[in-house]
Amino acid sequence: MTEKVQRVRADARRLGRAVRGVGWRDYDASMGYTTTFTGRIAVEPPLNEQEIAYLRRFAGTRRMDRGNGPYYVDGTGHAGQGRDADIREFGKPPAGQPGLWCEWEPTDDGAAIEWNRHEKFHDSSEWMAYLVGHFLKPGAHAQGQPGFENFTFDHVLNGVIDAQGEESWDTWQLMVRENEVSVSGPVEPETAWLCGGCVALIADEDTICCPGSEPMLAYAE
Repeated sequence: MTEKVQRVRADARRLGRAVRGVGWRDYDASMGYTTTFTGRIAVEPPLNEQEIAYLRRFAGTRRMDRGNGPYYVDGTGHAGQGRDADIREFGKPPAGQPGLWCEWEPTDDGAAIEWNRHEKFHDSSEWMAYLVGHFLKPGAHAQGQPGFENFTFDHVLNGVIDAQGEESWDTWQLMVRENEVSVSGPVEPETAWLCGGCVALIADEDTICCPGSEPMLAYAE
């Protein structure tokens, strides 16, 4: 679906149509969809210096399946992307991690978590839940593991972050209440499949209308 929908999106834009491509939460990262995030999630008590430093390194390094484990942040090269011997698969995150990049990181004072403003951040709610569940809350997965001796594992997170995707309708909120992460919205518009040749309505993505053309998924403006 990925390359096909990417072409559909581009073709529809050339025709002056508004296209959503695929659902907002499962949008394929290779398609380059960007969402901006405004706001922050409060952390109580604030993170200490060691927690801040580690979580920033975690956000600043590519999350890859590697022999040193899912929490490893000391890889060589830019953003930890050197060809280290322990890397099993460069394009695959460790088991349990939502993707290759986490773009949530602490504020300077450790009192909040916010977006680091890098583009094309996917799986944002899953990443927020991962940070809470692995590094921050009481009983987090990393508690008792080597390298986390200075983590307190006593944090409670609360707050709301507003999200805006590239499409005007793609407006939603990421909410954290007492360490529980949830998402509200967006309301997706009605959609229809169009022939990429004559722009006529067709039944579904498998319907062939004009030979050589591909279907387009469009939504009503």
